[in-house]
Amino acid sequence: MATVCPPAADCKQIDVGGRRYTVGRNGLFNNVADSHVSAMKEGAECFTPATRFGTGRGWICDDCGFAAAIRHCGKCGSESLTREG
Repeated sequence: MATVCPPAADCKQIDVGGRRYTVGRNGLFNNVADSHVSAMKEGAECFTPATRFGTGRGWICDDCGFAAAIRHCGKCGSESLTREG
């Protein structure tokens, strides 16, 4: 099972392989089957697998406080992030 970032803040649910995934409180799709992650990445939407920061370094969104691995907020879409750690 994997955690996946939605392509945009307004993406709240998606149906993949007959299963509906809904965004959790953390702003991510949680417990996504590995085979569905591949289908999401190959689709028209740009889904990104979420990773944990092994080094403790990442980005924090200045607008909503969401933690991101890249300098683009997967929750609200902001590009105003501050380097963490």
